[in-house]
Amino acid sequence: MESSDHKRASVSTSMDTLVKVPLHDSSVNEVSVPKNLSEEAKLLLNSTVKVNFDQAAAIESSTREQSESIDWLNSLNYGCDNEDIVAGYYLQYQERHRHQGIKVFPCGLIVNPKYSWLGASPDRIVYDPTSYPIMED
Repeated sequence: MESSDHKRASVSTSMDTLVKVPLHDSSVNEVSVPKNLSEEAKLLLNSTVKVNFDQAAAIESSTREQSESIDWLNSLNYGCDNEDIVAGYYLQYQERHRHQGIKVFPCGLIVNPKYSWLGASPDRIVYDPTSYPIMED
């Protein structure tokens, strides 16, 4: 890590060259955990979702060539083939448990306007009059 105020991320431009890219604002405010989450869910969330800068760099590095992997392609195809089925099961489950007014919509890439480098690509957005979860199968 650099001693300056700005963190830097390593970005590969070729197999042999690394370029240090400054992250001018690498901080993101933490999202508060919903109050109705069980203690078990809070523990799981707190132990699995957080990564430090070095871990984030390692994840990027290890997934850089995943598009060349047949396993990745098979998983991607499976997800695409089953998105509509999973969304249907989700709606059926909600109806069985008497949750009214829920709608599921296809979704593209969501980019955070404040942190334009931060994005997510869920399969669907779930509209629930009481909450706003994002669904990923």
